[in-house]
Amino acid sequence: MVNPSDKDSNCCAVIDIYILDIREINGECDSIISVIAPHYVQKYKNAKEPDEKMRELGAGFLLYKYLGITSDEDLSFNEYGKPFLNKNGDSRCFSLSHSEKYVVLAVSDREIGADIECSDNLTLNILKRVLPPERFKKLEREDYTDEFLLQNNRHEPCSERKLVWTKNWTAVEAVLKADGRGFFLDIENDDSFMDGWHIDSILIDEKYVLSCACHAENTVIHNVLRAV
Repeated sequence: MVNPSDKDSNCCAVIDIYILDIREINGECDSIISVIAPHYVQKYKNAKEPDEKMRELGAGFLLYKYLGITSDEDLSFNEYGKPFLNKNGDSRCFSLSHSEKYVVLAVSDREIGADIECSDNLTLNILKRVLPPERFKKLEREDYTDEFLLQNNRHEPCSERKLVWTKNWTAVEAVLKADGRGFFLDIENDDSFMDGWHIDSILIDEKYVLSCACHAENTVIHNVLRAV
């Protein structure tokens, strides 16, 4: 578990984001398998659906390309399954996420959680099962005014409300990942787990929302790179 007050939360966290469209690695499976950590090779082999297989391969590829992870010894996992970099002298933190055609790797000098989701996939019924009750009640309201929409020049709240839903969904998931305990937390009855985390959300290709959570008062998204 990570407590946002454990480190200097006043410091600025720098975040690098790497985005992979899995269609870009079609036909490259054998070459990627030869260089990535066996953990992700096995996840690729165990996956049932073709796109799921490519997302697992893509995760391994991003870790190889941007963090130099080539063996399982380069990784460690906490009791809840959160992965950490296990390379001498490298204190960077990372978080992986995927949705449909995209796999995302977020890297920071501070503990980080990242989550990407396609807004097409969300309904209020789904959100009700995941979001803390107070956050869900806010989303039920018909009057939508959200800074995220304004920042992205979206001026039709009724038609764009799913982007607000997705921003809230990914914000919660990003914090759960950064915390390290995921849905083992009782988020339905206690939403204090959101306290103290700085969350940035960005829009990708009009309908995907990516949120990153860090325990810092300010964050700087230094790079958003499309991986090829």
